[in-house]
Amino acid sequence: MDRVSYLVRLALSFSLTNLPWPGAHPLLTRLRDDIKQAMRAKDKARTALIRAVVADVTYAEKNATNEQAAAQALEDAGVIVALQRAVKKRREAVDAYVTAGREDLAEKERAEVEVLNTYLPQQWSREAIREEVVRAVAEVGATSVKDMGKVMRVVRVPAGSAPKQTIAEVTKEVLASS
Repeated sequence: MDRVSYLVRLALSFSLTNLPWPGAHPLLTRLRDDIKQAMRAKDKARTALIRAVVADVTYAEKNATNEQAAAQALEDAGVIVALQRAVKKRREAVDAYVTAGREDLAEKERAEVEVLNTYLPQQWSREAIREEVVRAVAEVGATSVKDMGKVMRVVRVPAGSAPKQTIAEVTKEVLASS
């Protein structure tokens, strides 16, 4: 194998998650640093939890259809999506464990949700969402629930700050009351 083809193969096999510059993706860098701290503290549960989230991000990057999608998976918004999925899985597991009468396992999952929430942005309250929706309704000039799609496109809530389902519920409430 000649040197050029070797370098091309090496470049193609290089994962974007192992970027050499530390400030490239602050949230991903923070997660990696926290893995190291958890390993030093011999906290196996926290280490496994954070590794699972980083593995989800890496999986999303590897399965991206193009380079742009791979880069987006590594940005903070992509990492937040992976964190939200992990939180959602654990909340569903809590419900299942409580239904099955396994309070010990439910408590473990709740603790994991708390750890994951430390990496997510501050959640918006329903009142803050309502204010943003009212602003969007006024901007669009919406008058009925039929205009919900127009309003949802204009609502500006930072990624990860509020579940889309909650935003949709508040939007329906505001439009129904207008």
